[in-house]
Amino acid sequence: MLRQELRYALRVLAKQPAFTLIAVLTLALGIGANTAIFSIINAVLLRPLPYPDADRIMVLNESSGPGDYSSVALPDYFDWRNENTVFEHLAATHKESRNLSGIPGREPERISCASVTRNFFNIIGLPPEIGRTFSEDEDKVGAPPVVVISDRLWRRAFNADPSVLGRSITLHDQNYTVIGVMPPQITSPQDTDVWLSLMRRSNNAVWMQRFIHPMIYVWGKLKPGVTVAQARTEMKMIAARLEKAYPDTNGKETAEVTPLIENLVGKYRTNLGLLLAAVGLVLLIACANLANLFAARGAARAREFAIHAAVGATRGQIVKKLLIESFVIALIGGTLGFFIALWVRDGLVALSPGDVSRFHQISFDLPVLGFTFLIASLTTVLFGLWPAWQASHTDVQLALKTGSAGSGDPPSAKRARDWLVISEIALTLTLLVAAGLVVKSFSRLQSLSLGYEPRALVTARFELPWRKYNDRDKIDIFAKTLLDKVRTIPGVQNAAVSSNGPLMGGWQTGFWREENPRPQPADMLNSDLEVIDGDYFSTLKAPLLRGRTFNERDTKDSPRVIIIDQSSVSSRGCVFIRSMKWRRCP
Repeated sequence: MLRQELRYALRVLAKQPAFTLIAVLTLALGIGANTAIFSIINAVLLRPLPYPDADRIMVLNESSGPGDYSSVALPDYFDWRNENTVFEHLAATHKESRNLSGIPGREPERISCASVTRNFFNIIGLPPEIGRTFSEDEDKVGAPPVVVISDRLWRRAFNADPSVLGRSITLHDQNYTVIGVMPPQITSPQDTDVWLSLMRRSNNAVWMQRFIHPMIYVWGKLKPGVTVAQARTEMKMIAARLEKAYPDTNGKETAEVTPLIENLVGKYRTNLGLLLAAVGLVLLIACANLANLFAARGAARAREFAIHAAVGATRGQIVKKLLIESFVIALIGGTLGFFIALWVRDGLVALSPGDVSRFHQISFDLPVLGFTFLIASLTTVLFGLWPAWQASHTDVQLALKTGSAGSGDPPSAKRARDWLVISEIALTLTLLVAAGLVVKSFSRLQSLSLGYEPRALVTARFELPWRKYNDRDKIDIFAKTLLDKVRTIPGVQNAAVSSNGPLMGGWQTGFWREENPRPQPADMLNSDLEVIDGDYFSTLKAPLLRGRTFNERDTKDSPRVIIIDQSSVSSRGCVFIRSMKWRRCP
């Protein structure tokens, strides 16, 4: 019976190809947009992390106020680890990148590395694919240099060779022995390819100062039954004790505890929700439009429905017949919409943040297929039920007598269609206003003065091995040689070297006015610091408002000079250092 009704629905729709094509394309665009956005939400927000008990994994930062998060001083990490009672494990991590070489047949390459304490792998909770992780003797000062590598690097650089264990690789001109390969699910923190022992470097005198925050972040795994609120309460209490014990360095410092998934994607939750709401409105507009089309089409078929009723068809059978037609439209539109979503996937990935790997893991798996089918089914009800119900209430006698296309269309149905049109206009205007505001905001961002000219500006990142470039003269010679070669490249107008790219913070320095006594570290003002060489301001086309830029007379033996930016003077007259000559780095 159902098969016959489906065949009948297909024949009816085939007789009106223009109407069917318009309905299918309208639904396909709406369903395709919703499926595409849901695939992002599924990959970024809904898909669980690939770690056992991932809801118990936390990321800890130090903070001096709302929204002011910083890395953790290594001595503070040791105190947190020793004093807390809420975490099974508390690990420290330090992200960096190094030059990988020493692999036969492969050119050196830049890879992402992470120095971690050995209990970091206990927090992750997944065993190595082959080999092992750090032993206790390999996670202390003076331990042998060993590394654990990612599955991705193992396959790319070693062709998944099991004999990689025990092989030596070179990272920044230092040899390390491979002892393990982690499974493909593990790339934390932040797409890591090589894990090294952090405790081998824990005797670093700079790291052992409490006012130094050397980009170390802390990961923790809650004990079973401990809530995030309990962990936050205890860590704030520990931070308060440290503030009393070390007021000079830990004044106003507290500890922040954030679930790992929230730390990774929490800031995108609102934007993705708004995006899904926007495309949901597009689908509602499409459904309202189709409901009107189906209602008008139902009124035109009043005589057909009257004949069905005259030969014994019930209202339920007529409604069923029309809903099947609606469902066929929705099913075809949903299928086409799914392929549209597949088609725009690469565009969505290209527009996504490059530093969040979950945006690059968009897949059209069973949840996305289920969402597409569900939304196609819902649209059947949204645009098909009301027109079908109205058509089933046709005045049979009047329709048979007159044969008029609209004779069976009651005033209530006409009023309902008018309200649908009004709703369409209202929703469309809402979307247009929202889109206009977004375009206006984007236009303002485009016209915002960055302080430099980004067009035609190309950057490249490099990091020098410290074993070879271990003094300033060697670094200066490298920078000068590099700039001389870059300037000879056809099309290059200016070239410069800086410690960070434009708008990329990283280095900071404390400072105070010369006429004032040196403040305590907790009270010292801080500023961003850029170490530069070459035609830095000419390359960025950053205007010089007063004074001069660096020149050949600014050497390591000349008086120290700096250049500051326009916003460097606060209401109290404090100067924020912004740039400094490479060879004049203190």
